[in-house]
Amino acid sequence: MTANNCNPASGRKHLSFIDRYLTLWIFAAMQTFTQIFQRWKPSFKASTAGSPMP
Repeated sequence: MTANNCNPASGRKHLSFIDRYLTLWIFAAMQTFTQIFQRWKPSFKASTAGSPMP
């Protein structure tokens, strides 16, 4: 196979700001909604490993 079908870096389309940092947006959203839920329901425990199901 030849590498003639590859686009050079200068010819590639640049990603938008949101697309470039999508992983950070996802982690920020998860953190934000976790904090909002904990304030809404203070008895919420993020870690319930080892606890029996009610």
